[in-house]
Amino acid sequence: MSADLLSVQITSEGKIPYSRGLWIFMGYFATRWIVAASTILWLDQFRGLSSDKVSLATAYAGILGEILAAGAAWLLVRHYYRSQVSVESGVSIGLFPISIRQSAVSALAGVALAAVAIALSAAFPSGSRAAGSAVDAYTMHGRALLYAWMIAGIAVAPFAEELLFRGVVFSVVSSHFNTFVGAVASVALFMAVHVSQVMHHWTSAMAIFMLGAMCAFVRAKGMPLWAAVILHGTYNAVLSVWTMIR
Repeated sequence: MSADLLSVQITSEGKIPYSRGLWIFMGYFATRWIVAASTILWLDQFRGLSSDKVSLATAYAGILGEILAAGAAWLLVRHYYRSQVSVESGVSIGLFPISIRQSAVSALAGVALAAVAIALSAAFPSGSRAAGSAVDAYTMHGRALLYAWMIAGIAVAPFAEELLFRGVVFSVVSSHFNTFVGAVASVALFMAVHVSQVMHHWTSAMAIFMLGAMCAFVRAKGMPLWAAVILHGTYNAVLSVWTMIR
């Protein structure tokens, strides 16, 4: 299926209304904010809790927020793209089947991209332990939290982010302009959401850019959204294992 099929006839002009993308993004971030705010209010009732228990509760809340927000985004996509979920018309957001070959190529691309990111990080260290400290926050509380963090980072986060950026943003902007502009918009917003990592060090910014650009490229070439999800998930898996080993 070719990428020019992304401009399905959603309106009389063949464009997907920007409001659809806006509502989906609002649903995703609102869910995360609600979980975070609820956690703060809940923890406020237990002022005597130790800092370890507070950090443990906050870590679990962050994972729960990511899972619930991914579910909210999926439900909103199914609602606003309800006539575009099938194989025949799903190309507007890329929800059509992926072949074994495409899956394998996407996974290999994720491994290669992660290797480049690791090589850059090793060659040009930032001198900060920010990444290691983030992992320590999960490993210090036992395996249950560590496994939950890995599942969220390898499966949930890639699905949610690709659904939003290479699915919603890419399809909406492409329907108004073309696939190149849609790809650029998806990468730019992807980097904006990861601004803390982008600002951490130039190697982090380069890694985020390469990941976003590669996922946008596979979508611009007409591959399914699942190809971007697999690429992203494999990339996160390799980096997670490398970070823990390091």
